[in-house]
Amino acid sequence: MPGSRDNSNKRGAQPGNRANGQPGNRANGQPGTGPCGAAYSQAMTPEAEALVRSATAHAPVPFVPEVTLLTAPEPFGLWDRTERDAPPFWAFPWAGGQGLARYVLDHPETVAGHAVLDIASGSGLLAIAAAKAGARSVIAGDIDEHALAAIALNATANSTPQVTARPVDLSATWDGGCPGDAAGGPAASAAARRTPDVVLAADVFYQRELAAMALGFLKAARRAGATVLAADPGRAFVPATELVPVISYEIPVLAVLEDASEKTVTVYRLPLPEPAPVLARHLWRCHPPAFSVTGVADGSCQALIVIQSYSPT
Repeated sequence: MPGSRDNSNKRGAQPGNRANGQPGNRANGQPGTGPCGAAYSQAMTPEAEALVRSATAHAPVPFVPEVTLLTAPEPFGLWDRTERDAPPFWAFPWAGGQGLARYVLDHPETVAGHAVLDIASGSGLLAIAAAKAGARSVIAGDIDEHALAAIALNATANSTPQVTARPVDLSATWDGGCPGDAAGGPAASAAARRTPDVVLAADVFYQRELAAMALGFLKAARRAGATVLAADPGRAFVPATELVPVISYEIPVLAVLEDASEKTVTVYRLPLPEPAPVLARHLWRCHPPAFSVTGVADGSCQALIVIQSYSPT
């Protein structure tokens, strides 16, 4: 089962839960109101940093060799060490993240000069790729304290100071122009409160509830004016009817994670929602509204067109 900590279910399982579906939940479990959380560099715990460093080593990403990540040799022992229900996403370059990172680096105009938000960031691969492609600033959001530590360490190792790790929860509401506040961080700066120009999401459609949560989050970002790009290796709950495919890649992956050596990853964009249908009604207005006994209008009449939006239920 996804998210199970039973080792017999780990091999080849789909990634577990990145957000537990409870609004406001975050890694440290403390209440607060900061939009997009606080910069994690202000709160990195020695314990989280020590675990990340001790369980991983720097390695180039197979499909994105421009980026090196702290990567674990295998997931199961590390999963037990974290004592979390969710697998250690931050310790591996997942297929969707590799594909979208490759796309961003090959098409730097997508993010260059923009403020970018990378949701369910894991290792920070997408955020780092966006920074290398010229993004002005990048928030790498996750709810796992070990992921936030890994993001900070990976960003430093890749010389991408534009990347800031923050707790961002997909189940939280879009508030104050900055989505996904994972309750607990002190208030962010005014710059962090603005809607990002670009939102990136990879490997977030592997579980029904999480896929619905992620899609709702991304739609809110799109309605707020952000460009939204997503990538997925064909998992069960990809909302294909809501997305427009852009490009596909064949991505090398770890067989221990995917039960395959290669996955086809599709990069998608999220289009603007269709406008509500418009209905037109004609009304007649007469001046003066007087009629003779024969039923013929005594005054002049004109047609009025009344426009109204209609949303089918």
